Amino acid sequence: MPSARSAGRGRWGAPADPEPPSRPPPAARGKEMKVERRLLQGDRQLLVYLALAVAGGLLAAAAVVGQAALLSHVLAGVFVQHRLLRDLGWPLAGVLLLALVRGGGLVAGELLGQRAATRAKAALTRRLGSRVSELGPLAMRGERSGEVATTMVEGVESLDGYLGQALPQLALAVLVPLLVLVVYLATDPLTALAVMVTAPFIPVLTLLIGLKTRDLMDRRWAQLARMGAHFLDMIQGLPTLKLFGQSQAQAAGIEEVSERYGRSTMDVLRVAFQSSLVLDLAATMGVALVAIEIGTRLLLRSIPFELAIFLLLLAPEFFLPLRLLALARHARLSGQAAARRIFAFLDSPAAPSPDRHPATAPTARQRPVEIRMESVAYTPPARDLPALRAVSLRLPPGRTTALVGPSGAGKTTLAALLLGFAAPQQGGILIDGIPLGDLDPAVWRRLVAWVPQLPHLFNGSVADNIRLGRPEASRPEVEQASADAQAHVFISGLPLGYDTSIGEGGARLSGGQRQRLALARAFLLDRPVVILDEPTLHLDSATAGRVRRAILSHCRGRTALLITHDAELAAGADAVVYMHEGMTLAAEAAQ
Repeated sequence: MPSARSAGRGRWGAPADPEPPSRPPPAARGKEMKVERRLLQGDRQLLVYLALAVAGGLLAAAAVVGQAALLSHVLAGVFVQHRLLRDLGWPLAGVLLLALVRGGGLVAGELLGQRAATRAKAALTRRLGSRVSELGPLAMRGERSGEVATTMVEGVESLDGYLGQALPQLALAVLVPLLVLVVYLATDPLTALAVMVTAPFIPVLTLLIGLKTRDLMDRRWAQLARMGAHFLDMIQGLPTLKLFGQSQAQAAGIEEVSERYGRSTMDVLRVAFQSSLVLDLAATMGVALVAIEIGTRLLLRSIPFELAIFLLLLAPEFFLPLRLLALARHARLSGQAAARRIFAFLDSPAAPSPDRHPATAPTARQRPVEIRMESVAYTPPARDLPALRAVSLRLPPGRTTALVGPSGAGKTTLAALLLGFAAPQQGGILIDGIPLGDLDPAVWRRLVAWVPQLPHLFNGSVADNIRLGRPEASRPEVEQASADAQAHVFISGLPLGYDTSIGEGGARLSGGQRQRLALARAFLLDRPVVILDEPTLHLDSATAGRVRRAILSHCRGRTALLITHDAELAAGADAVVYMHEGMTLAAEAAQ
């Protein structure tokens, strides 16, 4: 369902904003090389693949030089020396052999470029996944799921042509003309001068066109991310939209966003086609100028026929990499726009955390711990008002504490800080006297069993979802945890019992059933610290009574925090803390 943030921006009640600000913002001009360095840095194997891809292109260019030399020799032998083709068998065989070499070089370069792109995309996908995990749920509240998904999927995929084709072509656009120019200088400096005069026109035109195309690409990627986020908002909020009779009204909003993206794409394609025409014309004029220069000298008999043919055959090869670079400019700009969005997301500020000292981090323990919050204050990244204000709280070891209060008081944010998803801006959290920031988050979370307010279930079997934190757990252990969570009876009634597939997000289960599966998952972990957020939500009164008893029984002897609006569950805790407007009060004081 769309978030409050999305609704506040008019997702359901009005068409999309005319020009939405996109996040991450486009980088400033002149950052292309920085983007390319970041894509390539730290991966020696990726650099090797790209270098070999360029070497394949150079091999193909060298083969063309050899072909031109042999073919000019054959033509001179036939038309000037009047030799028979059978007398030129070896040069012709060399032409065919070099054609195979050229084809092999081109194919190898293409495959190695794609291998480099695949490697880079896999590395970026891992980094993006790790970044989402590092930011945690609090920081990710400020992100729209559709925009993040578009960046992680479409953005990464758009790097295919950029890394696999555009970057190798960028190197070849420098090296191949230099190779041909060296050959020209060694054989005929006058022709070398002619190509040096005409060659700069293509890079200059490419640069001028790129200044316009870059802005169009950034706008297109912003609108693609916007469209993905808008569409996902509509899908997630479809039941609510239907309930309030707004589903048809939103069709116009989706159509408007789609048309805007289509217009942006057509703008990019129009510039790309126009630029291709201009650049092809410039390259053709360059070859024509060389041909005129050589033809004139040939008529004046100031250049041998064989050399003239050789130079003329090489002229297209000189301009070809420049033309291909111009054609790859579209893929390059698209990839750079996507890379800027990806790196802006990777560089997005996370909640500040103190320096960790791994040597002080405790090893996993199976005894209850004392948790203290001392004057903790925290303001989420996307908000101006603090969610927590000078919160002080003690969770005694082996005791159960209920945290109650109105919605929006900061209870869930408090739990997120205890889990290490963010660090407080003021105050501190101590685990047995050790600052939470000094602990390895992975070690700390292995001590905690957590059930969020809206637990997520994955598309798999019931048993696999319960085993999420303990994949090695046996079937009897899974069934016992389910029985403790009052879930065994309804699971046994499913078509395949514990092997029943429940769909993405537990779509085939009711809210109460999903809640009990999440509790079974937490019970199976058997951790010394338990944090449950609204564990009796969505349960009917009879089931809620049984689940309350199961929760209180499981929490006995553990350090437990129960965030709840359930008065009966809170009454069973050892202590009750009341929370209001980001501050904690003793229950008696609250009354």
